[in-house]
Amino acid sequence: MNCFAPCPEFTHPCNIQCPFGLKVDPSPCTTCECAEDPCLSTTCPLGTKCISEEYQPCAIKGRCGFATKCVDDPSIHVDPTPKPKNCPDYWPSMGAGLRACQGPDALCSGEEKCCQAPMHNFGPLGTATSYCVQPCEDVSNCTLSCPLGLAIDGGCRVCRCAPNPCDAMPCAADETCRLVPPPCAYFPGRPPCPMAPVCMKNNGGSIWGHIVPGRK
Repeated sequence: MNCFAPCPEFTHPCNIQCPFGLKVDPSPCTTCECAEDPCLSTTCPLGTKCISEEYQPCAIKGRCGFATKCVDDPSIHVDPTPKPKNCPDYWPSMGAGLRACQGPDALCSGEEKCCQAPMHNFGPLGTATSYCVQPCEDVSNCTLSCPLGLAIDGGCRVCRCAPNPCDAMPCAADETCRLVPPPCAYFPGRPPCPMAPVCMKNNGGSIWGHIVPGRK
């Protein structure tokens, strides 16, 4: 339990009128200064704007709290025509710097599109957020027939067969390389876990496997 010193009394009546209430210092004590607009420290997705709303109920003058909300910004007029290419097939780790967006692709710079990420990948649990991301080429006309499916480059499927990991897996003369499901956690929207190559020893017609030390 933390104990706090009593707050000092105002030497003069604090009669200033503040749209966002009085400032509370780290003590925490109310000061005779105006609190800043909470929207100054809030980042909203492209295509929206921040508004401040007073908490309800708010019965104590000078100690009312304000919450922020991002709402559509009608002052932004952009071309609603979708940009060419497609949103990512999968969402690998995109790193920092993603810009959230809400609206048409024209909000995003260059060839980037405003694409919705799978739920739980970036935003708080239970939310789905869109971000400006590099798009994928359309592979709907790709006629390749691939045993392991199409290759994945970043978050995009490309018209190229996925390589067989066994092709680069040197096994002993009495062993055969087999692909086995890896111990991999799958998250919606992320690329599927690749099959793991394992050298399996031939033993009298039956095959039993072992992972070769030092091999991936």
